[in-house]
Amino acid sequence: MKWPFQSRIVRYQEPSPREFVTADSISLEAIVEHIKKYVGDPATVLHEIVSEYVHIDVHVVAPRPDRDFYTLITSGISDKPMATPKQVEGRGFEFAELMLCLPSTWNVASYSIVSDESSEKDWPVLWLKQLARFPHQYKTWLWWGHSMPNGDPLFLWHRTLNCADGC
Repeated sequence: MKWPFQSRIVRYQEPSPREFVTADSISLEAIVEHIKKYVGDPATVLHEIVSEYVHIDVHVVAPRPDRDFYTLITSGISDKPMATPKQVEGRGFEFAELMLCLPSTWNVASYSIVSDESSEKDWPVLWLKQLARFPHQYKTWLWWGHSMPNGDPLFLWHRTLNCADGC
Protein backbone atom coordinates (compact mmCIF):
# COMPACT_ATOMS: atom_id res chain seq x y z
CA MET A 1 0.00 0.00 0.00
CA LYS A 2 1.37 3.41 -0.93
CA TRP A 3 1.40 5.70 2.09
CA PRO A 4 -0.79 8.73 1.24
CA PHE A 5 1.09 11.26 3.39
CA GLN A 6 4.71 10.46 2.61
CA SER A 7 5.60 13.76 0.93
CA ARG A 8 3.36 16.17 2.83
CA ILE A 9 4.67 18.55 5.48
CA VAL A 10 2.03 19.79 7.89
CA ARG A 11 2.52 22.94 9.96
CA TYR A 12 0.28 23.21 12.99
CA GLN A 13 -0.66 26.75 13.94
CA GLU A 14 -2.54 26.98 17.21
CA PRO A 15 -3.03 24.19 19.73
CA SER A 16 -6.42 23.29 21.10
CA PRO A 17 -7.44 25.17 24.25
CA ARG A 18 -5.55 23.75 27.22
CA GLU A 19 -7.46 21.24 29.26
CA PHE A 20 -6.06 19.72 32.42
CA VAL A 21 -6.46 16.13 33.55
CA THR A 22 -5.69 14.90 37.07
CA ALA A 23 -6.89 11.30 37.01
CA ASP A 24 -4.85 8.26 36.01
CA SER A 25 -5.27 6.81 32.55
CA ILE A 26 -8.57 4.99 32.16
CA SER A 27 -6.77 2.13 30.40
CA LEU A 28 -3.83 2.02 32.83
CA GLU A 29 -4.54 -1.46 34.18
CA ALA A 30 -4.85 -3.02 30.71
CA ILE A 31 -1.69 -1.28 29.47
CA VAL A 32 0.35 -2.39 32.50
CA GLU A 33 -0.82 -5.99 32.00
CA HIS A 34 0.19 -5.77 28.33
CA ILE A 35 3.63 -4.39 29.27
CA LYS A 36 4.15 -7.18 31.83
CA LYS A 37 3.13 -9.87 29.35
CA TYR A 38 5.14 -8.71 26.33
CA VAL A 39 8.03 -6.59 27.67
CA GLY A 40 8.52 -7.18 31.39
CA ASP A 41 7.51 -5.88 34.80
CA PRO A 42 8.02 -2.09 35.00
CA ALA A 43 10.68 -1.31 37.62
CA THR A 44 9.66 2.36 37.73
CA VAL A 45 6.67 4.45 36.71
CA LEU A 46 7.16 8.16 36.11
CA HIS A 47 3.79 9.59 37.13
CA GLU A 48 2.35 12.96 36.23
CA ILE A 49 0.38 14.78 38.88
CA VAL A 50 -1.40 17.24 36.60
CA SER A 51 -1.43 16.72 32.86
CA GLU A 52 -2.52 18.63 29.79
CA TYR A 53 -5.00 16.91 27.41
CA VAL A 54 -4.31 13.33 28.61
CA HIS A 55 -2.63 11.86 31.70
CA ILE A 56 0.73 10.45 30.57
CA ASP A 57 2.80 8.09 32.67
CA VAL A 58 6.04 6.51 31.48
CA HIS A 59 6.69 2.90 32.53
CA VAL A 60 10.36 1.88 32.68
CA VAL A 61 11.26 -1.78 32.20
CA ALA A 62 14.84 -2.51 33.27
CA PRO A 63 17.33 -4.47 31.15
CA ARG A 64 17.59 -8.21 31.59
CA PRO A 65 19.82 -10.87 29.98
CA ASP A 66 17.63 -11.31 26.90
CA ARG A 67 16.88 -7.56 26.53
CA ASP A 68 20.03 -5.51 27.13
CA PHE A 69 18.27 -2.14 27.15
CA TYR A 70 15.76 -0.08 29.10
CA THR A 71 12.27 0.09 27.60
CA LEU A 72 10.15 3.18 28.24
CA ILE A 73 6.44 2.85 27.42
CA THR A 74 3.71 5.46 27.74
CA SER A 75 0.21 5.03 29.08
CA GLY A 76 -2.51 7.60 28.50
CA ILE A 77 -2.37 8.54 24.82
CA SER A 78 -5.00 5.93 24.05
CA ASP A 79 -7.44 7.40 26.59
CA LYS A 80 -8.78 9.56 23.76
CA PRO A 81 -8.87 8.72 20.07
CA MET A 82 -6.47 10.56 17.81
CA ALA A 83 -8.00 12.45 14.87
CA THR A 84 -7.07 10.13 12.02
CA PRO A 85 -7.42 11.11 8.35
CA LYS A 86 -10.43 9.79 6.44
CA GLN A 87 -8.18 7.40 4.45
CA VAL A 88 -7.52 5.34 7.59
CA GLU A 89 -10.68 5.89 9.68
CA GLY A 90 -12.03 2.81 11.41
CA ARG A 91 -8.84 0.77 11.00
CA GLY A 92 -7.67 1.04 14.62
CA PHE A 93 -5.07 3.75 14.01
CA GLU A 94 -6.78 6.19 16.37
CA PHE A 95 -5.40 4.50 19.52
CA ALA A 96 -1.70 4.03 20.27
CA GLU A 97 0.99 4.27 22.93
CA LEU A 98 4.69 5.03 22.45
CA MET A 99 7.76 2.95 23.24
CA LEU A 100 11.43 3.90 23.33
CA CYS A 101 14.48 1.76 24.05
CA LEU A 102 17.61 3.17 25.71
CA PRO A 103 21.00 1.50 26.15
CA SER A 104 21.52 -0.43 29.37
CA THR A 105 24.28 2.07 30.24
CA TRP A 106 21.75 4.95 30.36
CA ASN A 107 21.41 6.50 33.81
CA VAL A 108 17.73 5.75 34.35
CA ALA A 109 18.17 5.92 38.13
CA SER A 110 18.36 9.70 37.76
CA TYR A 111 14.69 9.83 36.69
CA SER A 112 13.36 10.45 40.20
CA ILE A 113 12.13 13.88 39.04
CA VAL A 114 11.79 14.71 35.35
CA SER A 115 11.79 18.38 34.40
CA ASP A 116 12.81 20.86 31.74
CA GLU A 117 15.56 22.09 34.06
CA SER A 118 17.21 18.68 33.85
CA SER A 119 16.57 18.16 30.12
CA GLU A 120 20.21 17.26 29.56
CA LYS A 121 19.51 13.86 31.14
CA ASP A 122 15.72 13.72 30.93
CA TRP A 123 15.19 14.47 27.23
CA PRO A 124 14.00 10.95 26.31
CA VAL A 125 11.16 11.11 28.85
CA LEU A 126 10.35 14.73 28.04
CA TRP A 127 10.11 13.91 24.32
CA LEU A 128 7.92 10.87 24.96
CA LYS A 129 5.52 13.04 26.96
CA GLN A 130 5.57 15.83 24.38
CA LEU A 131 4.87 13.39 21.56
CA ALA A 132 2.15 11.72 23.62
CA ARG A 133 0.28 15.01 24.04
CA PHE A 134 0.82 16.22 20.48
CA PRO A 135 -2.09 14.44 18.75
CA HIS A 136 -4.57 15.65 21.38
CA GLN A 137 -3.12 19.14 21.56
CA TYR A 138 -3.33 19.67 17.78
CA LYS A 139 -6.27 17.35 16.98
CA THR A 140 -4.17 15.16 14.70
CA TRP A 141 -2.47 11.77 14.91
CA LEU A 142 0.93 10.07 15.12
CA TRP A 143 1.73 6.97 13.16
CA TRP A 144 4.47 5.11 11.37
CA GLY A 145 6.37 7.42 9.03
CA HIS A 146 5.65 10.64 10.90
CA SER A 147 8.58 12.83 11.79
CA MET A 148 8.57 15.64 14.28
CA PRO A 149 10.72 18.76 14.23
CA ASN A 150 12.24 20.14 17.39
CA GLY A 151 10.92 23.63 16.59
CA ASP A 152 9.87 25.93 13.78
CA PRO A 153 12.20 26.94 12.36
CA LEU A 154 14.10 23.75 12.98
CA PHE A 155 16.68 24.10 15.75
CA LEU A 156 19.86 22.34 14.65
CA TRP A 157 22.39 21.23 17.20
CA HIS A 158 25.06 18.61 17.47
CA ARG A 159 26.33 17.01 20.61
CA THR A 160 28.18 13.78 21.16
CA LEU A 161 26.68 11.64 23.87
CA ASN A 162 28.94 9.34 25.84
CA CYS A 163 26.46 7.31 27.83
CA ALA A 164 29.23 5.59 29.76
CA ASP A 165 29.71 8.97 31.45
CA GLY A 166 26.14 8.94 32.75
CA CYS A 167 23.51 10.05 30.23
